[in-house]
Amino acid sequence: HRGAYSDAIVLDGGVAALEAETAQVVPAGDHTLFVARVLSVDYVTPGLRPLIRLRGRYRSVSA
Repeated sequence: HRGAYSDAIVLDGGVAALEAETAQVVPAGDHTLFVARVLSVDYVTPGLRPLIRLRGRYRSVSA
């Protein structure tokens, strides 16, 4: 569905759905850091474990 604030596509069935707007852009060496202001939290599914990307691989977050 579409987000109420940004009209961006919000995927259902994930761990969480956030709508945000860019508040600041910070050059960080060969990367760019985007700092965002959260406008809406559409849903949070506490039973699902999020993934992180670390050292080139996706890993699950353990409690």
